[in-house]
Amino acid sequence: MSGERIAKHRAAVLRPIIDIEAKGEPISPAIGDAAWELGLAKSHVWYLYRRLKEGDARAAALVPGRRGPKPGSTRLDDGVEAIIGTTFHRYYLVRERPSFLRIVREIRAECEAKGFRPPTRKTIKARLDVMDQREVLRKRKRV
Repeated sequence: MSGERIAKHRAAVLRPIIDIEAKGEPISPAIGDAAWELGLAKSHVWYLYRRLKEGDARAAALVPGRRGPKPGSTRLDDGVEAIIGTTFHRYYLVRERPSFLRIVREIRAECEAKGFRPPTRKTIKARLDVMDQREVLRKRKRV
């Protein structure tokens, strides 16, 4: 089911609860019934109900979001990112580049010296992979 269809179904199940609350009646049993109908935990249904109320009972407030970190976001400290960048420029973007292991060691040593938690090998490799290869070749030939 698409995200929009899921949101519309959830809204259809949860909107009557807003009317029950407006009458001053307890909504906890209705939340339990909605949890069973939607196949979700009660705590998650409470969360969806609050989102629906805050979103003026619009189904768009219930569209499921993407789980995990957002695309393009970084989880490293800015200081660590700066260390990775300067190390790449100092050691990787030169005519005779050292081994990947040497670059990893340099970055880890610099991070530990400055009190940062060093990045993993996989993280450093990912930063290398996103570098523009044309730029890398141009800088290596220029030196």
